Amino acid sequence: MLLMSCGLLLIRLPSCGFQSVRSINGDTAGPVLALLRSDDTCATTLPLSVNGSTDRRLDMPIDDLWYLKKRGSNNERLKSKRYGRGKRWRCRYLDGAGATREKLFERKTDAEEFERAAIKGLAVETHLNQSDHGITYREYAERWRLSRSVSQALDYQRHLDSRLRHHHYPYFGDDPIRSLTVTVVLEWIAKLIAAEAAQLSIRTYFDVLNNVLNAALVDKAIPSNPCRGIKMGAILRGLSLAPKWVPATSQVLALLDVVPSEYRLAILLGAGEGNRLGEVLAMEEGDRCIDEQAAVLHVVQQLRFHQNFGGFYLAPPKSGSVGDVDLDDTVAAAYTEHLRLHPPVAVDLVDITRGTPDPSPFTGGVVNGAWLRCGG
Repeated sequence: MLLMSCGLLLIRLPSCGFQSVRSINGDTAGPVLALLRSDDTCATTLPLSVNGSTDRRLDMPIDDLWYLKKRGSNNERLKSKRYGRGKRWRCRYLDGAGATREKLFERKTDAEEFERAAIKGLAVETHLNQSDHGITYREYAERWRLSRSVSQALDYQRHLDSRLRHHHYPYFGDDPIRSLTVTVVLEWIAKLIAAEAAQLSIRTYFDVLNNVLNAALVDKAIPSNPCRGIKMGAILRGLSLAPKWVPATSQVLALLDVVPSEYRLAILLGAGEGNRLGEVLAMEEGDRCIDEQAAVLHVVQQLRFHQNFGGFYLAPPKSGSVGDVDLDDTVAAAYTEHLRLHPPVAVDLVDITRGTPDPSPFTGGVVNGAWLRCGG
């Protein structure tokens, strides 16, 4: 349907309202306003180029860079300054951020094929933010980590920062994030397995990578997430058949004979009572942790580190670990001997075991200084 208005030719498409505005002689009629059709469901703003063609999204002609658009006096084609140098055909398109980009081709058929894919939204380049083309995995992951920190617990932030720095960045931190492929990720997993990383740790590191790349996919920084093509369950099931090494009693006793005396109790608490390292380092003198008369060991806290608390602080044990354990006679005797040889020292630590994390209150607990130095 054609309408004449103020010297302009308005072209109305029956399915989607007013789509473009041109003057009668084909020149651009100035800024184009989107005019909605009656049901307001298919309005589109399509600015015109100087030659009257629409933008890349619907129709932008492929350019021949070796010849000028104007012709000579005898209607012959005129060579450009780029004639014979570089790729000949240029196709312009909109990337995922809506910015106009161009791609060069040797053959016109390849340019036409890309143009058709771009128009249909099938070309990968139309889904990517090209301004982030050279961003490395480390750069993006740091932006991702900081942007999510507002909703994460401090303890999780510490773990996340450590996993990225120690298990991601050394492998592909300086590589462009778009260079990560299924093969690259599988090679990384193979190196973790070769380094005898625990299965649960490998799963955790992989989940962090998957989360980072999922966010990059949403942000149009990568065309696809290679982690989606990897079945970690199948990989770890194969590892689960491998025998696990558990030290024998004789090996533990041999270790006790060679370590300095101030660390022997730490080994016995781990081997004899099943305490984790953080729980061992957080042991206090007195009934709060070890009740010698009742022969009970109370698992109530662990020593952690976070810069938000100025360094070391006391936190609740890992989920599910709070409880009481029978105090072994050998461990009890080692505890008494340890206090005799290495008297405890009083230190001030942030204590978040009794409520919401708060960097201001300090515990008056007595913690063994040698253990703290071991943990630091």
